[in-house]
Amino acid sequence: MIFGDDVRLLPVDKPERRTMLEERLEGRQLARLQYMMTPGNEWGVGLELTSGARIFIWAMENFSERYAWRLPMRWIPPQKIWTKGMNRHYGTERKYALKAEEEADALQARVEGQMIVGAKPTYEPNASRGEVLLIEFRGGDTLKIEALPGNHKRQCRADMNVELIEAQPKHISLPGLILP
Repeated sequence: MIFGDDVRLLPVDKPERRTMLEERLEGRQLARLQYMMTPGNEWGVGLELTSGARIFIWAMENFSERYAWRLPMRWIPPQKIWTKGMNRHYGTERKYALKAEEEADALQARVEGQMIVGAKPTYEPNASRGEVLLIEFRGGDTLKIEALPGNHKRQCRADMNVELIEAQPKHISLPGLILP
């Protein structure tokens, strides 16, 4: 099973292949990014898409030779019944969709509303033998999600690093043309 022994799926749930989950993100628009804590005290992020679908990515301990910390993903399809409230939630800014106290931090404000071009794992563990997932946006920015060992000060079993790698500006030089 992809998710390991700690993740309990319902008997009717079948784990999806990771490539299917990553391919489902391509060409979608990110409505909201939210930080979450699982019931097992593991950090995760929820990606809400404008279609109403959501994907949940969290960090968890893994007992394999290659990775000590994994990033399982769970796809939550959009609801079949679409109400006016759902249309307002997924189609407006954060301040109108969520409670007033849930203000976006700098990372959330930067990525919300961007189109996802692709999502791919790096296939190489990070320094703490954690899995790394890169989500690329149309503007050139990349969202890097890494699984890390738990932080005992925060009392979590598995931690996660979510950072934005900004696109490098492209410089085009034309011989004989001097720009101010």
